[in-house]
Amino acid sequence: MGGGGGGGAAAAAEQLRMQKEETLKLAADAEATKIKLAEELAAKRKTRLTGGNRALLSQERMAPETGVMSESLGAGIK
Repeated sequence: MGGGGGGGAAAAAEQLRMQKEETLKLAADAEATKIKLAEELAAKRKTRLTGGNRALLSQERMAPETGVMSESLGAGIK
């Protein structure tokens, strides 16, 4: 009634190995999630700080008061 076989030590060692692998996998997943959230937070902060300072796509209208002076639109369409 002692558990029979004698393979208990090998089975216990295998179970410990599997638990360690699972723990390492979960730790890596948690680290990846942490990095992803930090990157998203940094992107949101950057957008919030520089959102109003966007570069103009066209030099046609540098001053809003003057409006668009040329007769072509976009890539030279008339």
